[in-house]
Amino acid sequence: MKSNADPDRHREGLEGAKRLYLLKKHRSPHTVEFIEDPDDSWFVYVAKIKNTTKKFESFTMIIAKDVENFLDSHVRDGWTIEKTS
Repeated sequence: MKSNADPDRHREGLEGAKRLYLLKKHRSPHTVEFIEDPDDSWFVYVAKIKNTTKKFESFTMIIAKDVENFLDSHVRDGWTIEKTS
């Protein structure tokens, strides 16, 4: 069952949030950002962003201790870490 929730509606709440990682993949129309929750650093958002429109295409919340596992998974899938803070 597909959700009708719009992932881009979360963009405003994360404007001033700390960007932890920026990942890119050769020839991919998307960028992946790991963004720390501005209210609670225990949570990290993983947002897939369309390069042309800068719109959030998908949006996932994970806990901080799982960030390394998610990064490792993305790197194994061909993503490159472009920026870390």
